[in-house]
Amino acid sequence: MPVFVCLVAASRGRVRTLVLALAALVALTIPGRGQTAGTAPAAPPPAAGNLLSLLGGRIRLDPALYPRLGPARGAATIAVLFDYTCDHCRTLNGYLGQAVARYGDRLTIILMPSPLDAACNPAILDTQPDHKAACYYAKFALALWQATPVQFAEFHRWLLEPEQIPLIGEARRYAEELAGKAEFERALAAETVWQGVAQAVRIYGVCDAGDMPKILMPRALLSGNIASAEKLFSVLEAQLGITPAPPATPDTPAPPSTPTREPPAAGAPAPAP
Repeated sequence: MPVFVCLVAASRGRVRTLVLALAALVALTIPGRGQTAGTAPAAPPPAAGNLLSLLGGRIRLDPALYPRLGPARGAATIAVLFDYTCDHCRTLNGYLGQAVARYGDRLTIILMPSPLDAACNPAILDTQPDHKAACYYAKFALALWQATPVQFAEFHRWLLEPEQIPLIGEARRYAEELAGKAEFERALAAETVWQGVAQAVRIYGVCDAGDMPKILMPRALLSGNIASAEKLFSVLEAQLGITPAPPATPDTPAPPSTPTREPPAAGAPAPAP
């Protein structure tokens, strides 16, 4: 099955897509690793002024719940739905770092963990064995980011760079090591962690679930495995109208290609796994 770019139009409260096949891109499969997690409650709506509008206005999300790649306010902003247990999501992560280096302060990328696990994602009816810890990995990553933003890039890299994701027990121990056990547990119990997961899986369902990863743009959706960084650049430049940034000089350093952003203040406690 080819990867698709979907141009989005509004239709009675649903997303209607005009599908343009990208023949040069290859088909998607979704492998990973895992165990299980509790169901996330619905996220309360954020203040309207804080919402990011994508897919022709059909998706409005609160970016403050997630880390980002690139500057706080680039000329163009996209959101990426991904799962730490998805192999094609792992490949895309490398391409995203290259995209930040290519576009500099012109592109902001919101990172939204969206587990392919029925334990916290109602769009998944039958969790595949490889994804049975996906809810935990997503929650651990968001909690680590909230507890110690400067350590999130290391944890994100540690989860995604190996050929196989570390075991869930190892992931928790490493998160506790990076943040401190007490601070990590406090962040893991924060309502904002649940809100981040709940918002991501809701958007995954609105995007007709299915293939991962998903790149949400202002008026288009790119779903499935991407064959190369060059193919990603081609789609971004066509859909966003951006061009590569000039090379950075010593006086104008390039924006970070590792995840950043100050997390929101921790909310009321919620059950931790």
